[in-house]
Amino acid sequence: MPFRFQGGPSLVMLSTLLTTPYRCLTFSGSIRSAGVKCPFQHGGRIQLYSSSRSAPDKISTFGPDEPNILATEDDKDDAYTLKLSVPTPEDMEDVGSVVSMGTKGGDTILLGGDLGAGKTCFSRGFVRARTGDVEMRVTSPTYLLCNTYPAQDGILIHHMDLYRLSGKEEELKPLDMDHVLKECVSLIEWPSRLGYMTPTTRLDITFRISRDSDSEEEDSESDAEEIERTLTLRAHGAHWEERLRLLADEGYLDDLIIED
Repeated sequence: MPFRFQGGPSLVMLSTLLTTPYRCLTFSGSIRSAGVKCPFQHGGRIQLYSSSRSAPDKISTFGPDEPNILATEDDKDDAYTLKLSVPTPEDMEDVGSVVSMGTKGGDTILLGGDLGAGKTCFSRGFVRARTGDVEMRVTSPTYLLCNTYPAQDGILIHHMDLYRLSGKEEELKPLDMDHVLKECVSLIEWPSRLGYMTPTTRLDITFRISRDSDSEEEDSESDAEEIERTLTLRAHGAHWEERLRLLADEGYLDDLIIED
């Protein structure tokens, strides 16, 4: 039975959950009655994952030529792809909110890429738009493994970070992944830990930090916010390809799309 809190976890709850690492948090913030409009305001084959654990700095990205995701037999080398240039954290939240539109139970989005590249910002925008609560507290599930949020239509959104797992099947059982992947909306970081449970129909998103190799090292928060991020969205399955094409054709991402 998942824990349920109003708004977000307290320090006492965090302490408790660190001793029970496989439980999920369910945040039930206020659900607004009004619908949420789109908040946009600005104009090869995947390698198999090794079961041995690696430090975060050794596997910083994933994609068609990188090891942080398992390929499935249905993956196509020419999968439909969108590439975005995302200049600010606010833009990243906007992208998350746009991608959330129309999601339903069984939709799985795998998140990977550089540390600090915007996965939490993306997830925050996604969750706030999908729940209808623009002030919902959305934090990284790194130490809790899973945070869950109730959407307006009753579907649960699971935001997971599986880094602390080794990829063994028995470690996934307490998370009830069979149910989550079939009935819920999932945002999953470190998706290589899913192993054979990696869905064939899914959306992969790679987050990369675009930094000039000749630029000086930035330390301040203001400098960090100005570092541009690049997102690659790769559709696996007709369902996700149709969704990405719709977002592109309807102009939701026009200001951010990088043309080939």
